[in-house]
Amino acid sequence: MNFDNLSPEQEKNIREKLNSWAAENKLPAVKSQRLEQLVSDLAQKEKRNQRFKILGSLAAAAVIFITFITISPGMRSWAVENLSVVGRYITNWSGIEKGWQWAEEHEMFQEILAAKTDQGYTFRVHRILADPTQTTIIYTVEGNNPTSITRGFRGHDILFNGRTWASGMGARGDIMDGVFVGSIELSDGLPEESGTLKLQVRQIGNVKGNWDVSFPVTRAALTELTRSVPVDQSTTIPNGTLFIEELILVPTQTVVKLRYKGEEHAPDLTIREVRLRTPGSLVEPRGADAHGTRVGDVWEQTYDLEFQRLDPVPQQVILELAGRVYQKGETRLPLSGEQSAVAPDGREVRIMNLQQHGRIEEATISYLIDEKNPWPFSISDWQVLDAQGKIHRTRPKMESSVSMAIGKQPETTGDATEKEYVLKLSWELPRGSKAVALVNAGYWEYRDNLGSFTIQISVE
Repeated sequence: MNFDNLSPEQEKNIREKLNSWAAENKLPAVKSQRLEQLVSDLAQKEKRNQRFKILGSLAAAAVIFITFITISPGMRSWAVENLSVVGRYITNWSGIEKGWQWAEEHEMFQEILAAKTDQGYTFRVHRILADPTQTTIIYTVEGNNPTSITRGFRGHDILFNGRTWASGMGARGDIMDGVFVGSIELSDGLPEESGTLKLQVRQIGNVKGNWDVSFPVTRAALTELTRSVPVDQSTTIPNGTLFIEELILVPTQTVVKLRYKGEEHAPDLTIREVRLRTPGSLVEPRGADAHGTRVGDVWEQTYDLEFQRLDPVPQQVILELAGRVYQKGETRLPLSGEQSAVAPDGREVRIMNLQQHGRIEEATISYLIDEKNPWPFSISDWQVLDAQGKIHRTRPKMESSVSMAIGKQPETTGDATEKEYVLKLSWELPRGSKAVALVNAGYWEYRDNLGSFTIQISVE
């Protein structure tokens, strides 16, 4: 039978089955490659039989086989819509994401059938790339004004087997041919090798609705190809010790795991300044993830430093650490007189505007920053000192012109590497108290050498 001559009833049945799968999210991860093969066949207008196993859940005992005898233009249209933009999106970013390039070449992306339409927008998950260190979701949004799903979307909106698990999330996206194509990278591998992933999407741009989707996922294939290299090295830094614990070699990326233990804030390891070297080359950084807690007088923090995949894997790599370390040292900014002070690192801090009328008082302060040390002071550590010597908390006040987390960043000064940072602080003191100074008990200092470590990789 020529698939261009299918009866309306045959075409309707096939389209309904595909739409049903997408709505019910019933394509198992283990069968996702069959969808990829089907799409390839559709694009070439070839007739062939396709067998899909449909599972109601990972624990379902019943297995239903559907055999496609013919392929119609309508079915082809449904199956391949957005395929070209998704493929182009992956290709465009593969120049930066070498792991994506490898996954595409080795067919490691899982093809997903998961879609939901609401409020005039259709949200579709197309591909998943899951390994022991990260999980990447590639999706599209169609509608009158398609845009990202990540506004108001956080890690707790992502469930694996019914439980939240994602601790960090990054996102990017582009408008391509009127369709928003985006990707979400979770800085955690799936807690188990296989399971069900659910995305609770309740907002697209400014539009609220319900675009929740669920689908099976697995990291089995990439887990099999992942290698762990134990490392037992450490270095003493101001306030504590850094331990280098593990090098993880994944076909999609390279991860170095570290741990800090000390008396003060953990260092801020700047991924742009950290170096991972192989003999004769520098491995490009991808990102970093850190989680810290303070228990009593001890601060502990873990780090995952992410780099591009190693190809080929050398016999050794050298890790060179750099970043910001916390130092004790008070900066006291008087609210009268010159209204300026020099911090322990030599940085001048001055008051640009002061209002001390009424119960709520506020001051606008400024100081110079640079690319390597954009946060020389912890904003939450700014406090106000009263005439009796008591310390009170301040509240950073947001402005409409904010360009960094809090405060605003004017034009660069004569030195192209320095910028003036402006921060507005407000406070409310008990009746009868008078504010006399702003104080900060510490500061952050950039160090370009926090240690160098050679990690040996045995030949397998």
